[in-house]
Amino acid sequence: MKNDVKLTVQLRPLLPFVRSHLWQVMGIVVFVSLQVVGNILLSKGLGQALDAGLASNMTAFNTGILIVLAAWFSSDVGFFLRSVLSGRMAEHVTYSIRESATKHLAAVKVSELRNTHSADYVSRLSNDLNLVRSLLALELQFFVRAPLQCLLSFGYMLLISWK
Repeated sequence: MKNDVKLTVQLRPLLPFVRSHLWQVMGIVVFVSLQVVGNILLSKGLGQALDAGLASNMTAFNTGILIVLAAWFSSDVGFFLRSVLSGRMAEHVTYSIRESATKHLAAVKVSELRNTHSADYVSRLSNDLNLVRSLLALELQFFVRAPLQCLLSFGYMLLISWK
């Protein structure tokens, strides 16, 4: 519980930079949803194709294979578009943070800058921004995907058999 609060406090300074890219975050949610729905439909299509193949029902088998191909395609399209969108957002946000930090450092008095070694500033602008870029480009989708996959999978299981 204490780590959750600490993480929230640590991520709070990112909000003003991410807030200007809210439409991209919503796009990421949509494309992750497309990916999750594709994965769920993949299991439905495989099950249908397998059942139809065992029953020698070629029409249902072909329908199952088409569902598998469509689900596979939608999942891959969702993955690709999510990757492109999250990568672009991460680059824009890190650029904005770097620009803001540079403006801040340019406005600070030289006497205040002497208290900290210049390598510390360089390290923060490179290493920390790489971590932010990684968070936004790669990890953000997991924060969205895991709960969405649980909810949609549970909903699909209820649809198949609520008992």
